[in-house]
Amino acid sequence: MIDPPKLAICALAKNESLYVEEWIAFHFLQGVSEIAIFDNESTDSMRDILARVALHMPVNVIDWTGQDYDQLQVEAYREGAKRLTGRADWVAFVDIDEFVFSSRDWSLPEELAEFDPGVGAIAVGQRVFGSSGQTTYVPELVTSRFVKCARPDHPKSRWFKTIARPGLIDTVDTAHSVVLRAGLYLHSNHTPLQRDPECHPGHAERIGHGTISLFHYTVKSLEEYRWKQLRFRGKKKWEHYYTDAFFHEHDQIGNEMEEDALLRFADRIRSIISRWR
Repeated sequence: MIDPPKLAICALAKNESLYVEEWIAFHFLQGVSEIAIFDNESTDSMRDILARVALHMPVNVIDWTGQDYDQLQVEAYREGAKRLTGRADWVAFVDIDEFVFSSRDWSLPEELAEFDPGVGAIAVGQRVFGSSGQTTYVPELVTSRFVKCARPDHPKSRWFKTIARPGLIDTVDTAHSVVLRAGLYLHSNHTPLQRDPECHPGHAERIGHGTISLFHYTVKSLEEYRWKQLRFRGKKKWEHYYTDAFFHEHDQIGNEMEEDALLRFADRIRSIISRWR
């Protein structure tokens, strides 16, 4: 029997102490073998939490400093791809508010084994989640608290994040996408990716949902969104991007339908976190 491929995750994070344990536990449940977190000058307890988790799981933390968050993220992904080449067959480049999983309850390595060797990168379209009507933070799992999202065919699902073979990456061009030196760039439904030339390299011309899914908890509760605004204060364009209008737009579209697919992981996530503490 051929072993399934190894999948690593690369992320840039800042002050995510309330969320990072759940995010790590969730992805190890999905079959991720290693996580590299580039820490952008966190001032909360995130580093202490990561040090504790790293005693149990292969989590590597790299100091990553600077104010231009866009460029920092791209550079972190480039460095992550270099470090993980030869250690992982695939690397997912995602944020701490994004959860990647198999919609048919396979492990992610099993899903990736379905892609031919000639595939160099996979574009995983997002599902955008809103506040589920919540205004304040509750110390419970994100994946349990927020169960309303945009419909699958909403245009926001044309935005994607990438899982790529690190050895085939020529460069990382955006936080969403890579440039391959060889290989095909496919949607997660195995059809060819065509990027929208009028928008952004991480924006596809059409939606291509497959059995690898990405749930994006974009805003959470209003109180948590306010914290997000504070985290990005002074980060050039981002403090002008995460406006009140952004919250209300994403909250409106992100509460269109019920989606509780991740509730099935809740007990196992809590059990893993309890063992780390």
